[in-house]
Amino acid sequence: MFALSSQESVGRMFAFLVSFLLLGSTLAKVFTPCELAEVLRETGKVPEEQISTWVCIARYESEFNSSAVGSQNGDGSNDHGIFQISDKYWCSPEGYACNVSCEQLTDDDLTDDVKCARRIYRQHQRLQGDGFKAWAVYQRMCSGDTSKFINNCSEDKKPKENNIDTKETKKRSLFWPF
Repeated sequence: MFALSSQESVGRMFAFLVSFLLLGSTLAKVFTPCELAEVLRETGKVPEEQISTWVCIARYESEFNSSAVGSQNGDGSNDHGIFQISDKYWCSPEGYACNVSCEQLTDDDLTDDVKCARRIYRQHQRLQGDGFKAWAVYQRMCSGDTSKFINNCSEDKKPKENNIDTKETKKRSLFWPF
């Protein structure tokens, strides 16, 4: 075998480090309730009367974590993203009904998450009369008055201190070692 010079060794180490950092640089975010409400208003065009219910669902499904992947369900499926969307019917490498990969549901861009969640809502609205019933936490935690989840959001839609316990930090994806 041939030995690498220390300059080549440092160069390879640098290339590895840069590759590793780029791979792990996909930021996932833990949103505040007010931040999520704003995203729902702007990106998802969600009706105002539904905003607090969606925020409640995100709270109990993922604790507002956009990178959340739930443990395996009894049917072998997993749930992905801030709204914990199932890979059994809705997301997959092929896209399934939402035409989105499950990986796309675990980044900090919620555009595709909201679009898919609204599709699921519409489908269940048609089938069950209440689209929110697609989420298991809805009946137990979010079917009543959910206004407390967004009560403390200011008029200009900037996050304020909220009475819901959340983490307001960005988290690195699973590839990030720290």
